[in-house]
Amino acid sequence: MIDIKYTQSDVEKIFRDNNLILMDKYINAKTKLLALDNEGYYIDISLTNLLSGKSGRRFSKSNRNVIENIKHFIDLDTNGEYEYVDGDYDNAHSLISVRHKKCGRIYQSKWCNLNRKPCDNDVNRNGTRCPHCNATQLESSHAIVLKQVWLHEVDGTVVEDESCINPLTNHPLPTDIVNHNLKIAIEIQSWFHDFDDQKKKDDIKKNYWLDNGYEFYAIDQRDYTILEMVQLFFPYIKSIPSYIDLEYSNRIDDVKIQQLLNDGKKVQEISKIVNCNPHAIYDAIRYGRIKYPKNYINDSFSPIIQLDLNKNFIKEYPSINEAIRNTGVKYISSALFHNRHYSGGYLWYYKNDFEENVI
Repeated sequence: MIDIKYTQSDVEKIFRDNNLILMDKYINAKTKLLALDNEGYYIDISLTNLLSGKSGRRFSKSNRNVIENIKHFIDLDTNGEYEYVDGDYDNAHSLISVRHKKCGRIYQSKWCNLNRKPCDNDVNRNGTRCPHCNATQLESSHAIVLKQVWLHEVDGTVVEDESCINPLTNHPLPTDIVNHNLKIAIEIQSWFHDFDDQKKKDDIKKNYWLDNGYEFYAIDQRDYTILEMVQLFFPYIKSIPSYIDLEYSNRIDDVKIQQLLNDGKKVQEISKIVNCNPHAIYDAIRYGRIKYPKNYINDSFSPIIQLDLNKNFIKEYPSINEAIRNTGVKYISSALFHNRHYSGGYLWYYKNDFEENVI
């Protein structure tokens, strides 16, 4: 076989004919050359591969400019609304940190989730969209559907099972789906579980169920469609069942809650107004979807009055946390929220209620 010699000009023309702009100096036919495609992505490809009909991959670990391509994709895909922050590329499941310029938040997502079209009918298929700004639902559609399928298909299923107790706080750590007859526990993962504190809780749950002889499944909803996740456990189900109610789970309205906070209302009061668990609001605040307004006074720092069971005054504390530290009574906040006031052998009231004789 005759070894054809190419000049720089020859190679540049061959690349142009393949809609590529050559960026490197040609060395030989087998050396990878850097080129720019017609959409502005960098490609690494040898002349030999190009002549044989192969095309370089934009997103590959072997592409020396894969991160630049990811930056370019995010910029094009969102019309400049989002930007790459950090993260290495090894494969489609590599975690990439992205900033939503509009809200200023930084979040992580797998590249396979970023590099796909979002779906307005599925709040968890975000594409490159900020999960914080798009999340108005307490839990995902995946979880809503899978819980109902398990409840409908398998007797003895419990959702939000509270068997696992956090040894650090002595509070329950609910598990999404548990069937004690089959000894199966399922926790559905999402962007919310990418935070370090949530990962610690997930590890506690996983170890608890494994230690008790259960099969434990931690399934990331970003890796499956809703139907695919259902079929992991129920392969005979070919479409989303008609008995599914997508309003099964509570939703929270971030915009309305933010306005109520801005109006000076406390989290406990707001949770009653919008009919949600106060912890859903605290989680939204913790992860940046909602913010405390300037000069906001947290419920935890409101003065608390301790009474005996005959409603005789015992002591005033500057906050719930201070009362817990001094008395060892752990569920004061819950007693106040549910208006039952009893906890740990005492009655508890906010100071304002006590002074206004609302007892």
